Amino acid sequence: MGQAKANAAAQSNFVWHHTSSLRTAQLWTSGHIKVEGRMPPAFHPEVGWIYSNAAHRREMKDFPPLVWLTRDIKVPQSIRIVSHRAKDNDPAKCQTTLLPPEVTDAIAMRRMAIGFNPNEIGATPWTEHPGYSSGEGRQLNESAIEAGDAPEDWYVVEADIDLLKCRALRIAQSTFNLKMVREDRGVAEIHRMVRLCRENPGRRIAPTWLNEESIRRAQEAGTPIFELLNSL
Repeated sequence: MGQAKANAAAQSNFVWHHTSSLRTAQLWTSGHIKVEGRMPPAFHPEVGWIYSNAAHRREMKDFPPLVWLTRDIKVPQSIRIVSHRAKDNDPAKCQTTLLPPEVTDAIAMRRMAIGFNPNEIGATPWTEHPGYSSGEGRQLNESAIEAGDAPEDWYVVEADIDLLKCRALRIAQSTFNLKMVREDRGVAEIHRMVRLCRENPGRRIAPTWLNEESIRRAQEAGTPIFELLNSL
C-alpha cells in the first residue's frame, strides 16, 4: 500500500473535533481543546467579542464537561444552530434570537475539523458514556437527530485534549462551501505553533483574519479591535 493510501486508511478511523478559524488562535495558543464551557470569549473583527455559555446547551448537572468529537467529517448541523442572546443591563430586556445557519457560518469565518486517533486521546463512544442515557444526554440526542446529525457517531473525552496529539486537519473550501478538504501540511504547522507557545510563555498566536483590511472594517463597524491587538 502506498503512503497516500495508508494515510487515507488511517484517517478513516479518526474522530474529529469541529471548530472554526474564529477559535483557532485561542486553540493554538493554549495548546489544548478545552472541555465545554472552559473556552474564553472569541473576538470577531466585525461583530466584536462573542461569548458562549455551555449551560445554555445543557444544565451541566447529569455528567461532567466534555470535549465532543465525531466520526463524521461533515460539519455537524447541530453546531450551525445557534441562539444569539443580546446583552443588556436589564435582564428583562435581553432577547434571544435563533440565527440562520448561514449567519452562524459567516460568524465562524471558516469551518475546520481537527482529527485524532481515538485511542491516543482516550476517546469513548458517546453511546457507551453514562451521559448518553441521562436526561441531558437524551435531550442532546433528540435535538441532534432533529437537526440531521447521528449521535451514535459521537465520541467524548472528559479532559482537555493536547493538540500535539492531532493527526489530521480538514478545512472548509470557503465560508459558505462547507465541503471539508484535506490540509496535510496543517498538522505540522499546528504542532509548531503549540510548541512555540509552550516554549515561550506569554507568546500568542495572531488570528488568521488579522490584516489591514479586517482592521479597517472592524474600525468602521465600531468594534473594540485594539483591545485584542494590545493583548497579542
